[in-house]
Amino acid sequence: MHLWVEDSRRARYPYRCTSLERFILTTAIAITPSISLPRLSAYLEQLPAGLDSYPGCLQQASVFRAFVAFLPTEDVAEHVPEPLGALLRGEFAANDWLSEVHATAVYLACADFNVLLDVDFVAKTAAANKALFADPLYKMLMSSARPEVMVKGSASRWGIFHRGITLSTRLKEKPCEAEFTLDFPPFIMPTLISLSYCTAFEAAFRSAGATDVWVNLVSRSPTQNTYACSWRE
Repeated sequence: MHLWVEDSRRARYPYRCTSLERFILTTAIAITPSISLPRLSAYLEQLPAGLDSYPGCLQQASVFRAFVAFLPTEDVAEHVPEPLGALLRGEFAANDWLSEVHATAVYLACADFNVLLDVDFVAKTAAANKALFADPLYKMLMSSARPEVMVKGSASRWGIFHRGITLSTRLKEKPCEAEFTLDFPPFIMPTLISLSYCTAFEAAFRSAGATDVWVNLVSRSPTQNTYACSWRE
């Protein structure tokens, strides 16, 4: 068994391992656990061009930064493709537009690398959305005096932070009920992220003064999610 090594002059030459060194090396390789990222792999396999899919779908860096602040990111960058590693290292400006596919891939990689259950991931996104709506700038842009006003203005406000994925909303005939619909390119939004948007809409209602908020993903397809919302004032 040979290794290529460098001397003090950075000259490279083959080095023959001793029996003990060979044993240590082969044992270390054998017991090194492989990193499994099943949700990330499944997500990228569904997209037409993997990480290069849907370049027109973007999200504001402020949204991404708020989310990853609540996710366990340590060591994840070492096990993902470089575009994702750059995001995890914070190599972007505060007002940049980031690839929606890349951002989603980072979220899934963090969940997979840390073996987070779906419910645990959604709980972390709930905390992130709560903090995001408490941010003074975000609150100024997104908050409304009443939930009904928030519902009517949500589509245009969504466009401040997202491109390529559209939000439409409608108030139902029954008081304190609404329907939110997200439309997007095929398979760009996996189930885990779709569920996490329940917490974003809930945070929006609470910022508008609603109580007893209930948001549920009631319909899902490769290109559309529908959410039923109810609340009390």
